[in-house]
Amino acid sequence: MSNIKKGIWFPLSLVILIILIALWVPFQYGSDFLLNRALLSAGISEKAQIYKKGILVNDKLVWTQQTKPSDEHIFIVKLPSRRGREDLCQFGVTQRLYNNSPLGVNIPVTFLPESPQKCKLSYSLRGSQAILSKGLALSTGMILFALGSLFFVYRSHKKPGPGSSSKLTTEIKLEVPINCPECGIIMTEGYLPMGFGIHWRNINQPVAIPTMFSGLSGTVSWLKRPRLHGYHCEKCRIVIFKYGVEEKDGSFLKKLN
Repeated sequence: MSNIKKGIWFPLSLVILIILIALWVPFQYGSDFLLNRALLSAGISEKAQIYKKGILVNDKLVWTQQTKPSDEHIFIVKLPSRRGREDLCQFGVTQRLYNNSPLGVNIPVTFLPESPQKCKLSYSLRGSQAILSKGLALSTGMILFALGSLFFVYRSHKKPGPGSSSKLTTEIKLEVPINCPECGIIMTEGYLPMGFGIHWRNINQPVAIPTMFSGLSGTVSWLKRPRLHGYHCEKCRIVIFKYGVEEKDGSFLKKLN
């Protein structure tokens, strides 16, 4: 397998992981977001009496006074009588509220008039919805980033077809092939795909902090990636390439991009 094919697996795996994480958020909390939105727009807020409480154990409600923060604390409340019958609804609460609220106490609840079993604590609705909205917005941003990354990976690994208009950024004009300065064999022609630039330091200069703004001219780009013409000796691991942005008069820019 070539280095190019090997190199594509890491970015693809990373993009797939980002997509899976991003999709988990709406899959896990999408129904809560829609319920909160319905309760905020069309819900009725009234006092409801705590009828039962407990923690969920194997999908069964078990009453206990000794709970852990990791437990799923549940209230079942009795809504005010409507249409001659009393409705019950169930929702999750914090451990603190669970421990401080005895049975029979009235708490503010918001429910849907057409579906009274769908309800939540009134004072936690807006805060919960704000958190869910930010989470879904972040999830959407991650998906868009992942899709953009997929397109970038696709374009990066797509082979130019016959007659492609994609030109090299630089060109080493030679009449004879280049021989490796170490072993003397003819070097292989190719190019270096750039993005954030090549950074050069003289032998007596400190490393400093390489950034996109300190890259050599013609090796840095925000959108289109420069392709620097060069030659490679795989045996000696030597690459000779040409960088710079050529102006119309044939000279090369000295300033940074």
